[in-house]
Amino acid sequence: MPTARRKRPHAYTGRVTALFGIGAALVALAVWIYNRLVSDRNQVRSAWSDIDVQLALRHDLVPRLVASVKAYADYEKGYSDRGDRAPSPQRGCIPPG
Repeated sequence: MPTARRKRPHAYTGRVTALFGIGAALVALAVWIYNRLVSDRNQVRSAWSDIDVQLALRHDLVPRLVASVKAYADYEKGYSDRGDRAPSPQRGCIPPG
């Protein structure tokens, strides 16, 4: 009666497994790099959007600031006009002391 032969595993099975593992690691690395780049791009877009919002708010505030300065200048002009007509000690209108 012949003895049963055991089948030897293929010699290249370990190599195939190693190549498959390296390939899977490279694919995982590529996916991670891609996701990182997309995330960074989204952060940059968000930052530029925030800057645009701040510039728009500043642009909206400038006309209000100009109007406030004009109103204050008119007030000061009116105040200085009234002050010129007020009696002063240099003119001798108010008694010293």
